[in-house]
Amino acid sequence: MKKHESRTLTPELVRAVRQYIDENYVPESSAPKTYAPDGTFLRKKTEIPDEDFQPEKISLEGGEPVLGAPTCRGLACGLEEEMRHVGENFQQRLFRLIDEKGMTDVEVYKRAGIDRKLFSKIRSHKDYMPRKKTVIALALAMRLNLDETTDLLQRAELALSPGSRADLIIEYCIRHQLFDIDEVNLLLEEFGQATLGK
Repeated sequence: MKKHESRTLTPELVRAVRQYIDENYVPESSAPKTYAPDGTFLRKKTEIPDEDFQPEKISLEGGEPVLGAPTCRGLACGLEEEMRHVGENFQQRLFRLIDEKGMTDVEVYKRAGIDRKLFSKIRSHKDYMPRKKTVIALALAMRLNLDETTDLLQRAELALSPGSRADLIIEYCIRHQLFDIDEVNLLLEEFGQATLGK
């Protein structure tokens, strides 16, 4: 018997997740396709354009106003910090995050419910690209927020999709700080989705 099978979900949580899926699910066929300059299809959440939206004009020093320039202030929204880590691959970002969170490797892979051999493979092969469910399990184990999780997925050339009910369940859990992998797996099972971990 799996560990999480002895637990139960509250009806309120199941209703909240169902509502979140209903409000955010975008079938792949209805989402506009976006392509990178090299012709690669990019899967990303699209937003409904606001017809009344007018991009803010921002003047650069001594120059003409620039349409749609970012309005971020204060250390350029952390850009300076991020630029220091711009070249990090998945492996480098993962182990930097583990250190920043003050966790041990053993603590992370056990919480993630992944095999020690797989974790060792990630540590010893700098170009190893894990599966999406592995990255998500690691993100939950480290209690990453949605931005950190998105970034880690991107380092492995992956993304959460609004066209995936499983991804929306994961997104809901992260947004509501439900990081226990057994509880997340119960929710995934409740909605007929594949579970994380082994």
